Amino acid sequence: MGNVKKLTPETVNFIWGETRDFYVPPLLIKLVEAKDDLSIQVHPDTDYAKKVEGKPNGKNEFWYITGAEENATIYYGFNKDLTKENIKSCLEDGSICNHLNLVKVNEGDGFYVKAGTVHAIRGGVKILEIQEISDLTYRFYDYNRLQNGKPRELHIEKSLDVVTVDKTEIPKQCKDLTYKDGYKFREIASEFFFTASEILVEKSFEIAGKTLVYAVDGGGEFSGGERINKGDLFLCEGANELISNSLKIVEIKAK
Repeated sequence: MGNVKKLTPETVNFIWGETRDFYVPPLLIKLVEAKDDLSIQVHPDTDYAKKVEGKPNGKNEFWYITGAEENATIYYGFNKDLTKENIKSCLEDGSICNHLNLVKVNEGDGFYVKAGTVHAIRGGVKILEIQEISDLTYRFYDYNRLQNGKPRELHIEKSLDVVTVDKTEIPKQCKDLTYKDGYKFREIASEFFFTASEILVEKSFEIAGKTLVYAVDGGGEFSGGERINKGDLFLCEGANELISNSLKIVEIKAK
């Protein structure tokens, strides 16, 4: 029997929401709950991070929607091809949001947020964010809001350096499940530095090797007796088994 460990997050509360951060090298897992629209951001790639910031890597990330209020949306890339001159002008006149893909989201949707893709989580959305460990975030636009009576710091020049100006295609969401003995599953991410699958445990599910298990909904227990409930994140090593008649999880493995 393998080992399982419930992970304790570093919780960060801010005026427009909350994040719970779990550092599990080489991954950083964030649980983000947006109560209001978060700032529009962009992340650099590894080349830029090394050359300009002196950091070992940039930031690619993946979003799995764990909850969404009715008609909740995200901003995800540009809705048409632009130039950096266009973008700078739109930032100055406050019309930048008109040029972003406004995407309605539902629980279970997934989005690759590649370095260079302009993006923002909006109010009423909860996200499981899987990313490279990096603190490189360039704030592109913040709706002219004030915090403590002052505008928040923006990083316009660096944002323009790294942003992808081409139209971003909105991914099609496929939620078809494959049926197995004791569970159903679908792969939700494999393009980056990890793989992730959504699994609905209806009887039991075997876990092999170093694996992160996030409980999206329901509850159950590991074969060693440890309980797992909605919102828990466990690190599993070795061979383990999850037992439940109704537990939805995301299984994450670093490549």
